Amino acid sequence: MAAALTLAGCSSVDQAAVTTGDPIDSSTLKILNENSRQIAAALGLENPPDVQPVRLVKPNEWAAAQIDCLNAAGYDASYTSDLEGVSYPSFSESAMAESLNFAIYTCESQYPVSPKYNLPLSSDQLAFLYQYRATELTECLSRAGYSPDIGAPSEAVFIETDGAWDPYGSTTIAQEDLRLVREKCPVNPDYDELYAQ
Repeated sequence: MAAALTLAGCSSVDQAAVTTGDPIDSSTLKILNENSRQIAAALGLENPPDVQPVRLVKPNEWAAAQIDCLNAAGYDASYTSDLEGVSYPSFSESAMAESLNFAIYTCESQYPVSPKYNLPLSSDQLAFLYQYRATELTECLSRAGYSPDIGAPSEAVFIETDGAWDPYGSTTIAQEDLRLVREKCPVNPDYDELYAQ
C-alpha cells in the first residue's frame, strides 16, 4: 500500500479528544471521515470501526507517527529508503495480512495529516518555498558537505512547476547518512510558516 495516503478520522469526536495539533471542527471531521472510508476500501476492510484521532500531524511527522504506532502494535514497520514514507512488513498468510491492514487503518486514523496541509500551495507559498530551498536548504547541504548537481531554476519556473525542484533530487548522499542529513536539512520549511504565507 502506498505510504503517502492522506489518512483517516472518526465519526464522532470533539476537540478535547485531540491531545495536540489542530482542533477538529465539523468541516475537518467531514474530510477525515471521507479519508477514513477511502483508506478502509483501499485496504479491503469491510465495516471497520470508527477510530478517534489521537492528534493531527504535519506531513513531516506522518511517517514517524505511523511507524511508532505500528511498532507499538507489534508490527515491524520502518522508513522507506527516502525516509519520507513507511515500509510495511509482508505476510503471505491472509489472516496476518488482514490483521496488519487493520493496524494500518487504526494508526492512520489515530495520526492523520491535518487536511489543511493537503491544499495546493498558492503562488506566495511557492515563492516562500523557493526561497527556502534555493538558499537555506542549499546552504545547509553545502555546510554538511553536499552540493546538488543541478542548481535552482528561476523562481518563475519553480512556481510554474508547482515546486517540483528540490536540491536533494540531484545530490548524492550515502543511504546510511541520508536520515541524519534530512533531519539537519529538511526538504521543506516549517509547515506552519509555509501555510501562513
